[in-house]
This record gives sequence, structure tokens and C-alpha cells, in this order.
Amino acid sequence: MKIVLPFIAVFLLISCNKQDQLTRTEKRLLGKWFYTNVDFKPLWGIKKDITSDYFGQTLSFENNFFMSLENTQTNELFEGVWQVNEQLVTNNQNGTINQQVIASYAHPTTGEITQLVWDSFTVYRNKIVANYSTKDGSYSLELKKF
Repeated sequence: MKIVLPFIAVFLLISCNKQDQLTRTEKRLLGKWFYTNVDFKPLWGIKKDITSDYFGQTLSFENNFFMSLENTQTNELFEGVWQVNEQLVTNNQNGTINQQVIASYAHPTTGEITQLVWDSFTVYRNKIVANYSTKDGSYSLELKKF
């Protein structure tokens, strides 16, 4: 925990300096979102729909780089910070930009820090499509804006 607090402090300082300079992608991410579809594909298995595990969860991204995750089923509110990383990936002569969302938030009672990392995501008007991988498999997410 003592190691994580300096990380969050540095992140907040960097984010505060950038508040008035949101990128187009960051602006499109702002708002309150709810999960509409979540699929999990184990490394050696068949993809399954786990959307019901995310029922009642909403994510809010604010323009000051603060975020919240609310679980209406458990009446818990997790608060933290977020950022978007963009990296140019070149394949031969073509280049694409890989966008990544990183959000860190704390448990309201224990203070335990959780980090959410979407390896790639796209925002279409009122819809987010995101993917991320773990050691157990990969997740595909779809969220809609309230």
C-alpha cells in the first residue's frame, strides 16, 4: 500500500497539468457508462458470456481524470484516476495507433488498489468496445453511455 500511494500522487500531478488539453479520444470517453456485453475466452476453452457478472456496474470518466466505479448491487462506490495511452504500432509501411485505458481505484473501506487496464479500446459515439488479456484468458467488453 505504501508503494502504491506515491504512484497515485504522481499520476494525479501529471493528470492535473493536462486537464485543459484533453485529446479527442479522451473527450469521447467522458461520461457515465454501463456494461452491455462481456465475453471471456479462456486460453484453452470456449468463449462464454459473463455479462451478468457486471450487472449493476457503471463506470464514470470525468474531465479532471478522476473516475468512479459504482456497483448498485452492493451499494459500493470505488473512486480513482484514469488515463489514455496512445502508441503508434508500425507493421511494414503501415502504422496504426493502439489506445489503452488505465484506471486505478481504491476500495472504499479497505483502501485496496485495483487497476483496470484495457489493452485496446474504441469509442463509437455512445459505445465503447474494449479488450484485455490476463494469464487465464481474454475479455471482450461493450459499454453504452447513459
